Amino acid sequence: MSDNSSTNFPLMGTKLQCQFPDLDENKVIQDDEQSTNPSPSPKNHLSRIDILKQGIRDSLNQKQKKHLNIEIEHFEGFRPYEIYQRRMEKNNELEKSGRSGISSISKQKLIEKLTHDYQQDSSIFRVVLYTYKWYFDEKEMFTLLLERFKTPIPLNLSPIEKKSFLDSVISKIQIKVLIFIKDWFKCYSYKFYADSKLEEIFFELLYLMFTHPDTGKWIHLPISQLLSDLENLNQRKEDNIRSVLKVASLPEIFVPLPIILSYSHLLAKQLCIVDIENFKRIKVTEFYRKCWTKESKYIEAPNLTLIAEMSTKLSRLTSYLILMNKKNTVRVILYQYLIDLCDQLVRLRNFNSAFAIYLGLAGHAVQRLKPLIEPNLEKEPREVFNNLKHLFSSSNNMEVLRAKQNEVMTPAVPYLGVYLSELLFIEEMKDYVDNEKKMLNFAKFALLSEKINKVTAFKESYGFHKVDNILNFIKGIPFINEDQIYQLSYQILPA
Repeated sequence: MSDNSSTNFPLMGTKLQCQFPDLDENKVIQDDEQSTNPSPSPKNHLSRIDILKQGIRDSLNQKQKKHLNIEIEHFEGFRPYEIYQRRMEKNNELEKSGRSGISSISKQKLIEKLTHDYQQDSSIFRVVLYTYKWYFDEKEMFTLLLERFKTPIPLNLSPIEKKSFLDSVISKIQIKVLIFIKDWFKCYSYKFYADSKLEEIFFELLYLMFTHPDTGKWIHLPISQLLSDLENLNQRKEDNIRSVLKVASLPEIFVPLPIILSYSHLLAKQLCIVDIENFKRIKVTEFYRKCWTKESKYIEAPNLTLIAEMSTKLSRLTSYLILMNKKNTVRVILYQYLIDLCDQLVRLRNFNSAFAIYLGLAGHAVQRLKPLIEPNLEKEPREVFNNLKHLFSSSNNMEVLRAKQNEVMTPAVPYLGVYLSELLFIEEMKDYVDNEKKMLNFAKFALLSEKINKVTAFKESYGFHKVDNILNFIKGIPFINEDQIYQLSYQILPA
């Protein structure tokens, strides 16, 4: 693509012309194909999946389970229609530290507490669901869950005692195992697109659970639902986000100021719609191992990266809107308008876009024009800006904004930087408390799951009416180089 090539973006009924840097089109197309079209599964893999599906369906449609000759490859020692006798050494090590609860725990004990027959701890559930990838692969976790599901009945029990134990202990353990598996699938089903082997392991797990002799008929409905969800997966395509920064050539940008200035409240609501849609796409795995800071962030954390880039674009557009005008009276009008827009976003609990606009207003390129702007500001915008400055203050690790986001009700859009900085700090803690790596540092994973859970809770839609031309304007905002913004600033007020 040549330097002179350009493309048009709709901007509220006008056109925004942007210039693009050189790109290797073949490489981008190849990368996109690899990310959207994972390598096809081997034929024998597909046939094994079909056999497992059919085996479960046949059993679902029969009053009595019929033995099927299905080979189980991934769970050594587990067989259909057999009671599994534990071969793994049970590790009961568990440490506690006062009122803070568990400080360290073994993997086996963690799964045991997760699926305990009478104890119920939502924090344990959340820890395993959100942080298992730090210490498990899927096969290891499923193996431990399957071991718990096939917990054997104690020997020498009378028929009445055996039935009582099945109802009061075994069934409760099995139900908790299945509840966790269903929530895991809901949270991580997108992983099946990229990992064909995972689908095979998952079907074997379902089959071994379903065909276990001590499993009650209650399992029919949840297994049927999971089978249906798995089949629907292949009919849907995950939206792949591969953001390419569009660098704008400033003299060619046209911004429809009359339309924007007439509908500040409407623009704030449309920003909320765009932001919450982006938040809904965030996957739990994007918070793993600082992946949003790595060179591979477009692949490992595409949605976090998109949100960060859109915030940068909005921030720099804010500065540009003020600096692009030669008349100081127009700059003052825009400055006051953007303060009002930022305040409206705060009132709508959209701290993500509000902080981006605030950064554009508080940036050095704009603030160095303070002698020209401030004397002409009205009293109300001046007070509002001071309130925003207090809210978004960086002192004490953004203490004020952190407290505000913790107490706010949904729908809301938080500023992600608060949580990501906390996750970076927590990541520095050790995964294990012992050199043999048998005892997990439970305190670390409890903190990680708490922060991840907070972010994933911000997915409730606002319910605002969509205005397509404004949404197109927001999504089409180009990436403006910071040097170009400073260039405009020094053209207005030389050093």
